[in-house]
Amino acid sequence: MSLEENIEENIQLINKYDIFESRFGVFKILDYDLNLDERKLKFKKYDRVLCEDCSQEIEKFSFVCYNCYNKETGCNERNRMNHGICKSCFTLSTSYGCSICNIFKTSDYDLNLDERKVKYRNSNYVLCKDCYKEVDYYRFYCTYCYFKETDVNKKFRMKFGSNYGVFRTSDYNLGLTKRRAKYKYSKHSLCEECNNKINEYYYCTYCYYKEIDNNKKLHMKFGSIFGIFKTSDYNLNLEERRAKYRNFYGIVCEKCNKEIKKHHYYCTYCY
Repeated sequence: MSLEENIEENIQLINKYDIFESRFGVFKILDYDLNLDERKLKFKKYDRVLCEDCSQEIEKFSFVCYNCYNKETGCNERNRMNHGICKSCFTLSTSYGCSICNIFKTSDYDLNLDERKVKYRNSNYVLCKDCYKEVDYYRFYCTYCYFKETDVNKKFRMKFGSNYGVFRTSDYNLGLTKRRAKYKYSKHSLCEECNNKINEYYYCTYCYYKEIDNNKKLHMKFGSIFGIFKTSDYNLNLEERRAKYRNFYGIVCEKCNKEIKKHHYYCTYCY
């Protein structure tokens, strides 16, 4: 190579590394405490990233120096290089995040859905302690363990927490006010017959629509004390109608079996 060619090559190398020098970052050992997203954010403005220890270029898709990684023999340190550490408890993370903060414990089933959401609101992944499968992030229970479970009461707890009530068939004898009073401390009430959730009017809509006996349906909806509003009752004025039906939990029309509202005291459907 001639002297002129050698000088030209050196100039090109100098220019190359001048550009490189202004756009590279140094990946420090402490940067392994960051997770992948945090590493990407820290070094996003750099074209190249060099390892602080060995000066080798680091791949930007993983942000791990594989030259150092392959020399490392400690399992925990390799795990830190791959996944970083948890910022809450400072333990080593896994590909799913923190192995401690993100583990859904059996005791978490005592919490209701809102409490579970609050506890794990900062977790991208939540793993079941029993089977290590991912917990459904919207329902916050392990669907794999849920469908495997045969005990109905345990399934209720997994789904609704420990604070739930079982709505008995005998509760249909109560009026709405007494039903509310009985279950006011229960976050959810479940039907004794079908295990479905009881609605806000305190009867099981699934059993209600399945029932073909109209009197039983009225009993489910209004309790044991309900009145039948007869056509002859239209001869009474409003005060007389109120007096006649004041002790009933509900009133239904004799003609169409629809509910009569107590502030109306006439059937709006027939009207």
